[in-house]
Amino acid sequence: MSRRDAIERLVREDLGCTCPAEVLDRIEEGQVALPGCSRLGRRIAIGGRLLVYLIEAEDPAEAVAGLPAWVSAGRAERDAADMNRLRLVVVTAQPETLAPVLQAVFETLSDRDERIHLHVLSAAAIAGI
Repeated sequence: MSRRDAIERLVREDLGCTCPAEVLDRIEEGQVALPGCSRLGRRIAIGGRLLVYLIEAEDPAEAVAGLPAWVSAGRAERDAADMNRLRLVVVTAQPETLAPVLQAVFETLSDRDERIHLHVLSAAAIAGI
């Protein structure tokens, strides 16, 4: 599977994006330094509409503490680039355990809006990306 195909699979199957196929014709990748995160995150901008942050969270406490800043940073970039959506993808070895904790924190954030989505996935879900 090509990298582009892996990104499309992630976006469509794991993140539930229903954007038109032509949006996936333009994919820009890079790294992003996020406050409260000990490692660089990965940034994927798709078709000028969708911004995806992939954040590997080895330490659940770091993820819980960093989530508010990650949402703020992502929203600022999304809005500055006039994109439609931000999908924060937290990658962890224990998605079943961490997802409800992060979701509870996410629901309380004032910077959150209806165009920001949180996903907590395993490393297998981002294989090839």
